[in-house]
This record gives sequence, C-alpha cells and structure tokens, in this order.
Amino acid sequence: MFDRIKKYCIDSNFHFTYQEGRLDIVNYEEIVLLEENRITLKCSLGLLVVKGKDLSIAKLLDQEILIDGWIQSIELG
Repeated sequence: MFDRIKKYCIDSNFHFTYQEGRLDIVNYEEIVLLEENRITLKCSLGLLVVKGKDLSIAKLLDQEILIDGWIQSIELG
C-alpha cells in the first residue's frame, strides 16, 4: 500500500479516469472554461473538453480536479 501512495505522490504524468459518473483528472495545467454544460482544461496533450449537463467541480486541488455531473463526452486535442 505504501508503494501505491508513493507512486501517487510523485506521479507527474497527465491522466484521467472516468468511474461511476465522475471524472478524475490529474496533472492538468489550468482551467480554461467553466460552465454548467462544458468544462475545458489545459493539459500537456492540449485541451481536454468535458461536455455534459449539470457539470460541477466536486474536488479541486493544485494538480487534480474531480468533475461530477452527467458527462456526455470527453474530447482531447
């Protein structure tokens, strides 16, 4: 378990995980747009655009964001 915590703390790669209607994004650079139906983030791979309904930020840390709501699409480009 200690190894998993250590890996999480030193991880610097951008990645995201979708699970049970929540989108967890790690190592993003900045929030570009925040609207009820669209959230755009800048990341090392370009822009990550999340579209849906009733989108909200459930958790916001320096390099991690958790998005709740009805997520219809996730675009990276």
